[in-house]
Amino acid sequence: MRVEQIVEAVRACARGGEPQPEITAILKAHKCHPLLKQTNSQADMMERAVNISAVKERYRACEFFFKNAEFPYAVVKGAVLSEAVCNDPFRRVSGDVDILINRRDADKAKRLLRESGFVQGRVTDGRIVPFSRKEILFYSSASHQTAPYIKKTQSLLCPYVNVDVNMDILWGESEERADMDAVLSEREKYTLLGVDFYKLTPEMEFIALCLHHYKDMNSIYLLSQGGLSLRYFCDIYFYVKNVMPSVRQIAGLSSRLNVGRYVHVCLKHTMEIFSDPILTPYIGALEHERNDILLNSFGLNDAERKQWDIPLMERLFHPDLPGYIRKFFTDADLEKININRENM
Repeated sequence: MRVEQIVEAVRACARGGEPQPEITAILKAHKCHPLLKQTNSQADMMERAVNISAVKERYRACEFFFKNAEFPYAVVKGAVLSEAVCNDPFRRVSGDVDILINRRDADKAKRLLRESGFVQGRVTDGRIVPFSRKEILFYSSASHQTAPYIKKTQSLLCPYVNVDVNMDILWGESEERADMDAVLSEREKYTLLGVDFYKLTPEMEFIALCLHHYKDMNSIYLLSQGGLSLRYFCDIYFYVKNVMPSVRQIAGLSSRLNVGRYVHVCLKHTMEIFSDPILTPYIGALEHERNDILLNSFGLNDAERKQWDIPLMERLFHPDLPGYIRKFFTDADLEKININRENM
């Protein structure tokens, strides 16, 4: 299919149309669950049942943390995002639990997770291998999160539970740091499968979602490994469509956190793909934050930023974007990519 045909088919699906087999394959490859029709087929029902079991295992493994955390935290992405964009917490398949905290509470979070049976490590040859001190320091110094935590379970469907502890809604390459006290003041209680915890309010959750996807669509490391995904924009579009977060509050919080330019980029790209006027008020409220350099480039800071020479639709559905963008990389970029590949 030509790019123009793919985009038109995506828009038709967003309006409620039935995806044809060729576009279904593309949507599955991009993990665009809200655009895929859920059926009562045995395969779909089995996949959902397995996901429910896995989600239950993950959140119960974190229940001690949720009950005993005496510092602000919020669960982000995963099942809570699935409910927002798919109207179903079990529609999207997620491999971990993401917890957002303030950097100053990292040691407290580490203690609670260790008391819950988690270790910082990875599964190698069927066993958990703790990260080296070098790897742990790499995560804390070069990214916005700690080295991941993992715990073995008794479940065949979810043999390991992974927890990512995020200490910022901005990325490691950013010259700025978000006011995490302000971010975590915007949270609310949530219950999933009998487990109580905190999540962000809809407006802050939407901002965090945009920043997460901005990071993924601009990271030279992630682009070099897999390219862009329609899922980023699908999440943003359906969050607005299903939740209808307050335009005024999003504009105010974005300004307070000094992140409006990144949220605006995400909304403009999403509008280019879906062409739905439901997005217009959100874009208009952030138009004063417009940054044309960010709209047409990739890279997460000024030092590594490069200007795109192909339009959004072409790079979104490019057959080999990692290969295409290699021409942009400097020796410093390639060194960074290799370091990330070795340590992530």
